Amino acid sequence: MLAIERREYILNRLRKEGRVQVRELSQELGVSHMTIHRDLDYLVSVDDRVKKVFGGAILDRPYQPEPGKCAMCGKPVPSRTGVSLQTASGQRLEACCPHCALLLVESRGDVVSGMATDYILERVVNLKSAVFLLESDVVVCCTPSVLCFEDEDHARRFQQGFGGQIADLEEAKKQVVFHMTLS
Repeated sequence: MLAIERREYILNRLRKEGRVQVRELSQELGVSHMTIHRDLDYLVSVDDRVKKVFGGAILDRPYQPEPGKCAMCGKPVPSRTGVSLQTASGQRLEACCPHCALLLVESRGDVVSGMATDYILERVVNLKSAVFLLESDVVVCCTPSVLCFEDEDHARRFQQGFGGQIADLEEAKKQVVFHMTLS
């Protein structure tokens, strides 16, 4: 088998399985371990997704969050508190609650739009126009608690019963990041 054929075989295995082992490839292809290492070195030099690891190589794929799971904490995304974010590249990210959505917006830097669910009415609301209630006594997901409302009047009524601070998007981001920063 020619070097180009071996490398194509290795690349196909990486695409299919995500990882390969030198020992297995050496046996399958009937060549030495060093030949496989040279083939892997070549693949690393021409494809930045191929990464050598101890005993073999992996195909480094861009992070794709599991559908229906929060891209921040991994919890399932409930319909009542779920948030959908769109990145500049068109990737859709889901968050289990406004708390995680605000952390994603702040940490990624490429989120261009977002839609949240109003906690009372369960209607979809643009994050830019949403009203947030921070640290109320109602904790439905992550802490500090962040609930989203379509209108400030509903948020204020909810606040009267359960406490918390009302904020717009920028203030809510600032407060969540402040509470979650370790330093």
